Amino acid sequence: MSPPSVSIVIPCFNVEHFVEEAVLSANSQTYPIEEIICIDNASTDSTLRVLGSLKSKLNITIIEESKRGAPTARNTGWRSCKSDWIQFLDADDILLPDKIAHQVSLIAPSGDQPFVASRTIKKSLETDEEKEWYVHENPWQGLLQNKLGITSANLFSREFLELINGWREDLKSSQEYDLMFRMMKLSDNVIIDNAPPLSVIRRRTQGSISAGSEAENKHRFLRLMSEIGVYLKDEKPDSYKSLDDDFFQEMFIRIRLNTIDGWPDSNLFYKQLMPQRFSPRDHEFIPQWFRILMSLFGFRFADVIQRFKK
Repeated sequence: MSPPSVSIVIPCFNVEHFVEEAVLSANSQTYPIEEIICIDNASTDSTLRVLGSLKSKLNITIIEESKRGAPTARNTGWRSCKSDWIQFLDADDILLPDKIAHQVSLIAPSGDQPFVASRTIKKSLETDEEKEWYVHENPWQGLLQNKLGITSANLFSREFLELINGWREDLKSSQEYDLMFRMMKLSDNVIIDNAPPLSVIRRRTQGSISAGSEAENKHRFLRLMSEIGVYLKDEKPDSYKSLDDDFFQEMFIRIRLNTIDGWPDSNLFYKQLMPQRFSPRDHEFIPQWFRILMSLFGFRFADVIQRFKK
């Protein structure tokens, strides 16, 4: 059997200062890459000119996509590829040289593995602060806790991308977690990779292709988590039971913050995500008065009082 083929898709929006390093990191992989496809997503700076200069020196393909949005650009890219596996690389991120070779070495010939979830380094471009993000060993808990890798860190099966029709283009955030959820509904045989990270996710506070309001992003993520919770309760009860107490404490805090941020749907999220008779531990966002009211009258009553106190 021939080794898996890999293509790299790089969506680009106003990344004139970053895209060259991203493309060079893709071109420097020790594993043979089938193709590098750069999608210019209607940039208004010199991104397209930089890509043209790179194309004169490297074997890359440039596609112009007028409809803005990272999911649209990624869909345009992977649908133009011929490979078995797809590396989506955001244009302000970089891959270390052995990234693809390492991940391909983990792929089994069975064909039922939707993606490789890998550790990564997140680096702030404003402060140079670096933080290593690990991957949870339980893929469902990792999915629910935002600990199952990130777009540029992971490697995705083209077969599964085709089965789920790719990225949802209507989502403004949590796109890769929605993508992975739909893949995992077909197969949760995720390759968990906690080897030292081989990608660097560089975050900008302005100008990102997927930037948005932090409060809205948190709310969208919680809404997706609730959808996953309902799915696990109904379709995979054993996987739901495998979630640990620390997970439920974290989800409860997220639900509390949802109320504090002014969203009206915390009670719905509580019912969808949390087990019956959940008793939260002490936390700065779970004051004693709230825990007492919840123990006496239930979450909904305590949540209403929280809104009244605001």
